[in-house]
Amino acid sequence: MSGSAMAFLACVLELKAAGAQQALFSRPLVQAVSVLVGFATEPQFLGHAAAVSTEGKEVQTAILGSVMSVVLACVLLTQCLRDLTQHLAEDSKMWDHRERLRNSGCAMSETCTLLSQTLRERSSPRTLLPVNSNSGN
Repeated sequence: MSGSAMAFLACVLELKAAGAQQALFSRPLVQAVSVLVGFATEPQFLGHAAAVSTEGKEVQTAILGSVMSVVLACVLLTQCLRDLTQHLAEDSKMWDHRERLRNSGCAMSETCTLLSQTLRERSSPRTLLPVNSNSGN
């Protein structure tokens, strides 16, 4: 989630710096994904596939479902921000964009909360930070 947040903040900063121009959302997102892929493919993290039990597969399915919801909300928010930057001069469409932006932001917040709850319910207590910690994610 921190990679997505970094990409989102980079997009907002780009929009702030050049408000009259169209914001480019793909560059920071591609950079964040590239860093994650590079990290995940380092030799010390590669190994043999694990045998996953039925319970483990259920946990993976629940977490994957939550992650997919977060990604969908982020995509909708990004599309709304892109449309908003393209139509800044058209006041007639501003209300629609504000409503879409509000709804997308709420959906992203709710799905991130749902993902956090799913991870807390289904993960080992040793692998998670305390609920009140400031992890920055």
